Amino acid sequence: MAAQTVQFAVIGSVPESPAQEAPVRSLLAAIASRPEIDFILDDGNLKGPLEPCTDTLLQDRQALLNSSAKPLLFVPGAHDWVDCQQPAAGHFDPLERLDLLRDLMFATSDSMGAGAMQLSHESDITRFRNFHENTEWQQGPVLFVTLNVAGNNNHYVDAGGRNGEFDDRTIANRFWLEHALRSARQHHPAAIVIAIEGDPGLGVQSQHGPFDWLDFRLASQRDGYQEFKQDLLKFAQQYDGPILLINQVHGHAGTPSGNTRGVPAAVPPVFRLAQPLRHKNGSPLGKIWQLELNTHSDPTHWISVEIVPGRETSFKASLQTVPANLPAQMPEPGSAAAPAAASLPPVALPVPVLQIPGSTDNGSAPGAQPPN
Repeated sequence: MAAQTVQFAVIGSVPESPAQEAPVRSLLAAIASRPEIDFILDDGNLKGPLEPCTDTLLQDRQALLNSSAKPLLFVPGAHDWVDCQQPAAGHFDPLERLDLLRDLMFATSDSMGAGAMQLSHESDITRFRNFHENTEWQQGPVLFVTLNVAGNNNHYVDAGGRNGEFDDRTIANRFWLEHALRSARQHHPAAIVIAIEGDPGLGVQSQHGPFDWLDFRLASQRDGYQEFKQDLLKFAQQYDGPILLINQVHGHAGTPSGNTRGVPAAVPPVFRLAQPLRHKNGSPLGKIWQLELNTHSDPTHWISVEIVPGRETSFKASLQTVPANLPAQMPEPGSAAAPAAASLPPVALPVPVLQIPGSTDNGSAPGAQPPN
């Protein structure tokens, strides 16, 4: 008997203004009309970087996402708490905003939206009782894990002394990955999906040499994702199956924010599905795949991700378009009145070549193929 295919929607960085709230309702309705979609993964940033991080705005956005007719899983983004310290965002204390976000978005043990899914939260463990946002669940044969690894250098603060919030969250994230590994050994999932918001830079080549992010001494700026990348590699070494990392990449080609990847500015929500890590001989390191969302707050598109278990589990992703003139209330999925969903071909970005020190064997991700 064939294993169950898992298909879900990925969105992120919407809305970024009050004007986008109505389009986001249409986005959620369009996804709800697709019966093959199991749930929605919101990869963070429920507000724009210039919007104030007020209680009212966060409460309104929680209500908007919670109106989803599909189960919705939320990953905190930098705009939601880290960047709240900026004057344009109201000059809030990031830690106080994170606590409010935890109370709003993770008020129960279930997912948001209709048909709520039961989740495991790291906060169920007394030592990590504050980390409601780190969750785990199994959908069919696939294990899903969310971690609070945020943009803006993961809220690493260049200051003397102990970087308390960053250090505590790093320890919590490491423990939750270890917890996921124990779950995998018990339930033997066909694949594991790890969702974060921040861009850890797995595919970034540096001037010094490949994989130098493993060496603190070479970085001109302290890399706030250093520990997560080390923990991810250790996780991959201990788990036998394929791993899909989902994260956002902010900025476009030619913008000062970096992360330039040769993407035309006119292309709507570009994504890349690829293997970012390479052996010394140039062959891809097979276990880790990465779905990067090059988001620029476009509520008219979303990404469909399909995981097909089998002897060689495959990952597939495609760009979907919200139908024009979407009615305020969507018909039931599959009915004659339901609009046909539009599908755009995936947009492939160049795959950087990185090397794993000390590795000589060939590796390839089981069955997965980057978009052409």
